[in-house]
Amino acid sequence: MKTRNLHILTINGGSSSIKFALFTVDGILQRILSGKLAWIGLPKYSEPRRMTVEMIEELHRLSSFNPAHLPEEILLTEAFHRRFPHLPQVACFDTVFHHALPRVAKLLPIPRRFEAQGLRRY
Repeated sequence: MKTRNLHILTINGGSSSIKFALFTVDGILQRILSGKLAWIGLPKYSEPRRMTVEMIEELHRLSSFNPAHLPEEILLTEAFHRRFPHLPQVACFDTVFHHALPRVAKLLPIPRRFEAQGLRRY
């Protein structure tokens, strides 16, 4: 009888990174692949920005990374824009608040060995 190799894929999507790992389950759990995409969107969204058509288009492209909140927030801003087209709207992202935390606040809950590997509190 041929046994089937079982695998577990884990994905952790955050406000500025996506981490992933692939494990094989062959009697024991063993990581066979891992990686991360870091600093996603930090050059662009580290401070409040006035919403533009281009920003809304980009947020539509990114909405699958935050399906619980972002699609509804985009719909809300679009509804306000239709009703009040000349009213300026400003977007403030979670990364805005956490971007300027003092170093001690960023590091306090994180073991130094993880901080040295690039882990950051958000």
